Amino acid sequence: TTRSSQIYESKLLSIGSPLFHFGSLLVIMGHVLGLFVPESWTRAAGMSDHIYHLQALLLGVPAGFATLIGI
Repeated sequence: TTRSSQIYESKLLSIGSPLFHFGSLLVIMGHVLGLFVPESWTRAAGMSDHIYHLQALLLGVPAGFATLIGI
């Protein structure tokens, strides 16, 4: 019935919408930080290129996955 499909859709949206919005926010923030944080700051913090890229993957992959699952 129509009522049962509305209830089902509401449950999906209650999970998917926050995942999509939270994931999108993290993805955007990650890109902004990656673009605007100078390399000299990461060097001063003692972060090598390998560690920089590793942390980008470890934080970016779950954010991207949450965005895709939320869609």
